[in-house]
Amino acid sequence: MNRNRVVVAAFVGIVLMSILAYALITSVNYKLPADVISTGGDTSSSTGYILHSSVGQQGTDTSSSASYTLKMGFLRQRNASSAAASKSGDSIILISSRHDVISNGDSVLILLDVKDSRAGDMASGADVNFHIEYEGSSIGSGSETSDANGRVTETLTLSSGEGVYVITASLSSGRGTDEHIVIYTDRRAVPADKWTMFSPLEKPASGVNGLAVNGSAGLGSMIVYWWDPNAPAVASFSQYKSPSGQASPNNSAAGSFGNFEAGRAYWALMKGSNAAIGLSAGYSPSDSPHQIRVYKGWNMIGNPCEHYIDWNLDVRLDTNAADTSLHAVPMGSLDTSNYHTKLYWRKESAGGGYIFGPSTAVSGSFTTYDTTVQLKPWAGFWMYIPSSTPGCASGCTLAFYPNERIPQTTHVKQQAPVYD
Repeated sequence: MNRNRVVVAAFVGIVLMSILAYALITSVNYKLPADVISTGGDTSSSTGYILHSSVGQQGTDTSSSASYTLKMGFLRQRNASSAAASKSGDSIILISSRHDVISNGDSVLILLDVKDSRAGDMASGADVNFHIEYEGSSIGSGSETSDANGRVTETLTLSSGEGVYVITASLSSGRGTDEHIVIYTDRRAVPADKWTMFSPLEKPASGVNGLAVNGSAGLGSMIVYWWDPNAPAVASFSQYKSPSGQASPNNSAAGSFGNFEAGRAYWALMKGSNAAIGLSAGYSPSDSPHQIRVYKGWNMIGNPCEHYIDWNLDVRLDTNAADTSLHAVPMGSLDTSNYHTKLYWRKESAGGGYIFGPSTAVSGSFTTYDTTVQLKPWAGFWMYIPSSTPGCASGCTLAFYPNERIPQTTHVKQQAPVYD
């Protein structure tokens, strides 16, 4: 009886050892010496090859591309030779801010790290190209090489004007995903003798001195109006109101307003000379939604954030005037049979005219539209609340959520409404 147990145990041991040996021999990507390949006879066709095959199957030598067949009976292992991996980098990591506000002519510091994911560390000696756009048009390019730590430091002086710059950083190898940096100026250009729609960046100080023209507090000789959808229409001025203290004959008979408000837009005109309008003091960006009241009819609105936001996703309408807390619906989710969800802005280019969006088709007398719409800081826009809009008989709350967006189209980059 004991003898039978010994025989059975020995047999089981032999079977287990055979299974283990076969598993080792037939494992995929197992590195074997040259004398176990067969191409009609034992051969060592190249050094440092790695065999991708199981025993008895056809495969290809990864170094010489020669065909081979693995044979049974050899368990000796050797290390394949390998050359040092190239570290050209395959990803760019932005270290500095993606959205900055500067004065025209100031410099901006851009910090990037280049990583080689194959080696798992930073890539030195990698070439990074920079392409610079101003208001949707190319204005320059440059390149830098990452240092011993894989870091790229680039200082750019931006002096093309009072607008928006988009800087694209990309690897010269063409690998990886580009990084985009958007730089905004802290004021808005007002060309001579042209009505220009603007919206204050962030919240200006109270009173008309909250804005500054050409760096000096106050509007000076600049003429400004705001369309009040609740004001009664009067001859010459319709529903436009003027700021408090605006001199005759430019003081509107429709009334006046005492404060400029973030989230609203205004028309400005400077006779005889170019000008720039900005804030007369600093501002504190907020991470909370900014709210204004909008009313049935046309409303002049603007982006109160120091970066682009999305019209469909980041601008929301609350139709319950009694709300003590915000329960707003994104513009892109409103029922278009009850709400007008388009946004309108003037073109800067010759011929003027309005662009609107988001839209998938041209309608009415408008000939230009965008399917993707982001709101540019300092630019002004029109939005419309139909009289039949549910819940807006006494006004609705419009909320702007400060989610940073990258401008997607040329029209969006050139949002600078000028009316000749």
